Amino acid sequence: MLTFRWHPAPVPDHLRVSQVYGWCFADCGRVLLRDDAGKIGMPGGKPESGESRLETLHRECMEEVQITISRPVYLGYQEVTPDDGAEPYAQLRYAARIEEFLPRAVDPDKGRMYRRLLTPVHRAPARLDWGVPNLLQAAAAALVAERELGLDPNGTPEDDYRD
Repeated sequence: MLTFRWHPAPVPDHLRVSQVYGWCFADCGRVLLRDDAGKIGMPGGKPESGESRLETLHRECMEEVQITISRPVYLGYQEVTPDDGAEPYAQLRYAARIEEFLPRAVDPDKGRMYRRLLTPVHRAPARLDWGVPNLLQAAAAALVAERELGLDPNGTPEDDYRD
């Protein structure tokens, strides 16, 4: 079993970064989630060799959900501790504004085309089903969306697909 702990702080140098994910907000204030035939996730993935964390986020948003983003704001990291004695690692989270929705395409890494679900940020943790750390991330993302990205995360209460 894995243990997850949210840290709204910089990543310590000793922790390996295994993923970079984004709370990506549309102009309507809703957050975009990746829908893989009913399995809900966030856009993001593993850093490639020589790639910065922000480059990873931009690339993964393009590959998985075909969006361009701007103004990414670092929220913190989720520390993942395996119970098998393996070293803990970090999963980074950012909030960003969606600049453009491009035509949907197949993710070159997985060979699948995902749907793009826009949902109010307060519904995202239940849809993701990632536990308490995800509630804390959602709250941090909503604050950034409102205060730094100029969006109203409470403005549109219903879900919608942007296919």
